[in-house]
Amino acid sequence: MNRTELLKTFPFFKNFDEPVLKEFSEFSFPLKINKGEILFEEGSYGADLYIVKKGKGEVVKKGKETGEEFKIAEVEEGNIVGEIAWILGKERTATFKALTNMEVLRIDGDILKKKIGEGSKGALSFLFELLKLEAERLFLTSTELLKFLERMISKDEITRLRETISKTIAF
Repeated sequence: MNRTELLKTFPFFKNFDEPVLKEFSEFSFPLKINKGEILFEEGSYGADLYIVKKGKGEVVKKGKETGEEFKIAEVEEGNIVGEIAWILGKERTATFKALTNMEVLRIDGDILKKKIGEGSKGALSFLFELLKLEAERLFLTSTELLKFLERMISKDEITRLRETISKTIAF
Protein backbone atom coordinates (compact mmCIF):
# COMPACT_ATOMS: atom_id res chain seq x y z
CA MET A 1 0.00 0.00 0.00
CA ASN A 2 1.47 3.37 -0.98
CA ARG A 3 1.35 6.30 1.46
CA THR A 4 -1.56 8.01 -0.30
CA GLU A 5 -3.63 4.84 0.10
CA LEU A 6 -2.43 4.58 3.71
CA LEU A 7 -3.65 8.11 4.48
CA LYS A 8 -7.12 7.15 3.23
CA THR A 9 -7.31 4.61 6.08
CA PHE A 10 -7.12 7.38 8.72
CA PRO A 11 -10.45 8.99 9.72
CA PHE A 12 -8.63 12.33 10.10
CA PHE A 13 -8.05 12.45 6.34
CA LYS A 14 -11.55 11.34 5.26
CA ASN A 15 -12.47 14.73 3.75
CA PHE A 16 -9.18 15.21 1.88
CA ASP A 17 -9.18 14.80 -1.89
CA GLU A 18 -6.66 12.74 -3.87
CA PRO A 19 -4.23 15.59 -4.81
CA VAL A 20 -4.13 16.75 -1.19
CA LEU A 21 -3.48 13.23 0.06
CA LYS A 22 -0.71 12.79 -2.50
CA GLU A 23 0.96 16.00 -1.39
CA PHE A 24 0.58 15.09 2.27
CA SER A 25 2.01 11.63 1.72
CA GLU A 26 5.35 13.23 0.81
CA PHE A 27 5.98 14.17 4.45
CA SER A 28 4.01 11.52 6.34
CA PHE A 29 5.66 8.28 7.41
CA PRO A 30 4.23 5.12 9.02
CA LEU A 31 5.88 3.91 12.24
CA LYS A 32 5.44 0.85 14.42
CA ILE A 33 5.81 1.25 18.17
CA ASN A 34 6.11 -1.68 20.55
CA LYS A 35 4.15 -1.99 23.77
CA GLY A 36 5.95 -0.09 26.52
CA GLU A 37 7.98 2.03 24.12
CA ILE A 38 8.14 5.80 24.60
CA LEU A 39 7.39 7.79 21.45
CA PHE A 40 8.48 11.11 22.98
CA GLU A 41 9.35 12.41 26.44
CA GLU A 42 8.23 15.44 28.38
CA GLY A 43 10.85 18.17 28.09
CA SER A 44 12.37 16.86 24.85
CA TYR A 45 12.21 18.85 21.63
CA GLY A 46 10.23 17.51 18.75
CA ALA A 47 8.55 19.08 15.77
CA ASP A 48 6.74 15.96 14.55
CA LEU A 49 3.07 15.13 15.10
CA TYR A 50 1.63 11.63 15.24
CA ILE A 51 -1.75 10.19 14.31
CA VAL A 52 -2.63 6.85 15.89
CA LYS A 53 -3.75 4.28 13.32
CA LYS A 54 -3.82 1.18 15.51
CA GLY A 55 -3.35 0.48 19.19
CA LYS A 56 -3.53 2.46 22.39
CA GLY A 57 -1.13 4.74 24.24
CA GLU A 58 -1.12 7.03 27.21
CA VAL A 59 -0.07 10.60 27.81
CA VAL A 60 1.69 11.05 31.15
CA LYS A 61 3.06 14.10 32.92
CA LYS A 62 5.41 14.46 35.86
CA GLY A 63 4.17 16.28 38.92
CA LYS A 64 6.14 19.47 39.61
CA GLU A 65 6.63 18.80 43.31
CA THR A 66 6.98 15.02 43.50
CA GLY A 67 8.22 14.16 40.03
CA GLU A 68 5.70 11.31 40.10
CA GLU A 69 4.06 10.49 36.78
CA PHE A 70 0.31 10.73 36.39
CA LYS A 71 -1.83 9.80 33.44
CA ILE A 72 -3.46 12.68 31.59
CA ALA A 73 -5.21 10.66 28.92
CA GLU A 74 -5.44 7.40 27.05
CA VAL A 75 -5.08 7.79 23.31
CA GLU A 76 -6.76 5.48 20.84
CA GLU A 77 -7.04 5.11 17.10
CA GLY A 78 -7.63 8.32 15.20
CA ASN A 79 -6.16 10.67 17.82
CA ILE A 80 -3.29 13.06 17.28
CA VAL A 81 -0.41 13.50 19.74
CA GLY A 82 2.62 15.74 19.77
CA GLU A 83 0.75 18.69 18.31
CA ILE A 84 1.21 21.02 21.29
CA ALA A 85 5.01 21.14 20.95
CA TRP A 86 4.61 21.62 17.20
CA ILE A 87 2.11 24.45 17.56
CA LEU A 88 4.09 26.24 20.28
CA GLY A 89 7.54 25.46 18.90
CA LYS A 90 8.60 24.42 22.41
CA GLU A 91 9.54 21.31 24.35
CA ARG A 92 7.14 18.40 24.69
CA THR A 93 4.63 19.06 27.46
CA ALA A 94 4.12 15.37 28.30
CA THR A 95 5.42 11.86 27.62
CA PHE A 96 3.68 9.44 25.27
CA LYS A 97 3.95 5.70 26.00
CA ALA A 98 2.54 2.78 24.02
CA LEU A 99 0.14 0.63 26.05
CA THR A 100 -0.13 -1.88 23.20
CA ASN A 101 1.77 -2.46 19.98
CA MET A 102 0.88 0.53 17.85
CA GLU A 103 0.93 1.83 14.31
CA VAL A 104 1.18 5.59 13.95
CA LEU A 105 1.69 8.08 11.17
CA ARG A 106 4.56 10.50 11.78
CA ILE A 107 4.02 13.88 10.16
CA ASP A 108 7.16 15.92 9.64
CA GLY A 109 6.24 19.13 11.44
CA ASP A 110 9.00 21.23 9.88
CA ILE A 111 7.82 20.41 6.37
CA LEU A 112 4.20 20.94 7.41
CA LYS A 113 5.02 24.45 8.69
CA LYS A 114 6.86 25.22 5.47
CA LYS A 115 3.88 24.03 3.40
CA ILE A 116 1.50 26.15 5.49
CA GLY A 117 3.70 29.18 4.82
CA GLU A 118 3.52 28.43 1.11
CA GLY A 119 -0.27 28.28 1.26
CA SER A 120 -0.46 24.57 0.41
CA LYS A 121 -4.08 23.37 0.21
CA GLY A 122 -3.20 20.10 1.91
CA ALA A 123 -1.32 21.71 4.77
CA LEU A 124 -4.03 24.33 5.30
CA SER A 125 -6.71 21.60 5.27
CA PHE A 126 -4.72 19.70 7.89
CA LEU A 127 -4.34 22.86 9.97
CA PHE A 128 -8.09 23.51 9.85
CA GLU A 129 -8.90 19.93 10.94
CA LEU A 130 -6.33 20.21 13.74
CA LEU A 131 -7.85 23.53 14.83
CA LYS A 132 -11.28 21.89 15.09
CA LEU A 133 -9.81 19.04 17.13
CA GLU A 134 -7.98 21.40 19.49
CA ALA A 135 -11.09 23.56 19.97
CA GLU A 136 -13.08 20.46 20.88
CA ARG A 137 -10.41 19.36 23.35
CA LEU A 138 -10.31 22.83 24.91
CA PHE A 139 -14.10 22.88 25.27
CA LEU A 140 -14.17 19.43 26.90
CA THR A 141 -11.32 20.34 29.26
CA SER A 142 -13.01 23.60 30.23
CA THR A 143 -16.28 21.80 30.89
CA GLU A 144 -14.59 19.21 33.11
CA LEU A 145 -12.63 21.93 34.93
CA LEU A 146 -15.83 23.82 35.65
CA LYS A 147 -17.53 20.66 36.98
CA PHE A 148 -14.57 20.06 39.28
CA LEU A 149 -14.52 23.66 40.50
CA GLU A 150 -18.25 23.60 41.21
CA ARG A 151 -17.63 20.74 43.65
CA MET A 152 -14.63 22.41 45.28
CA ILE A 153 -15.34 26.13 45.62
CA SER A 154 -18.28 28.49 46.09
CA LYS A 155 -20.27 29.98 43.22
CA ASP A 156 -18.92 33.45 44.09
CA GLU A 157 -15.35 32.16 43.78
CA ILE A 158 -16.19 30.50 40.46
CA THR A 159 -17.66 33.78 39.17
CA ARG A 160 -14.48 35.66 40.18
CA LEU A 161 -12.33 32.97 38.60
CA ARG A 162 -14.37 33.09 35.38
CA GLU A 163 -13.90 36.85 35.18
CA THR A 164 -10.16 36.47 35.68
CA ILE A 165 -9.60 33.76 33.08
CA SER A 166 -12.48 34.32 30.67
CA LYS A 167 -10.10 35.32 27.90
CA THR A 168 -8.15 32.06 28.06
CA ILE A 169 -10.67 29.28 28.66
CA ALA A 170 -13.59 28.38 26.40
CA PHE A 171 -16.92 27.85 28.13
